Amino acid sequence: EGGSKTPLFLIHPVGGNVFYYIPLVKSLANDRPVYAIQDPGIRGRETLFESLNDMASFYIKVIKKYQPKGPYLIAGSSFGANAAVEIARQLIEQGDALAFIGLIDGWAKYPKEANDNREWFCQNLINQLKTLDQHFSREGIPDLLLDLHWHRQQLLVRHILPNMSDIQLTLFKAKQ
Repeated sequence: EGGSKTPLFLIHPVGGNVFYYIPLVKSLANDRPVYAIQDPGIRGRETLFESLNDMASFYIKVIKKYQPKGPYLIAGSSFGANAAVEIARQLIEQGDALAFIGLIDGWAKYPKEANDNREWFCQNLINQLKTLDQHFSREGIPDLLLDLHWHRQQLLVRHILPNMSDIQLTLFKAKQ
């Protein structure tokens, strides 16, 4: 939380938790506050979001508790990249300034194959879910987390991609 620079807000990947970001945060200088937003559904008590738009609106309220005014630094990995883009779109719509939108191994817009072939996209998500299900079963991970993963995947499938042609996005892709 310490630091005098503008905070960086990280949006959770599809798994919903923010532990993924620990190595990133450890590599940043101590003068930049970093807040990672975890899906409240992981606690099992909160209502699941009906849409990615609803999720983004909720997360904006959380962000504004820590930083009431922009410019904002928003980033997310995988699913979180899509959520970050939707958050950015809503912040811009509200008249707020953005200094950075980071996509970590994600897309602001899915590749043409995924956009043009919903069946392919859904099958790809189902295959990922089956792999996760096998891993979760072996490791004894609660079904709640698997259900949340599937729910967030469905939010992506139903999400109407915003037009972000005027906004600069910074993409980080892993080499391996």
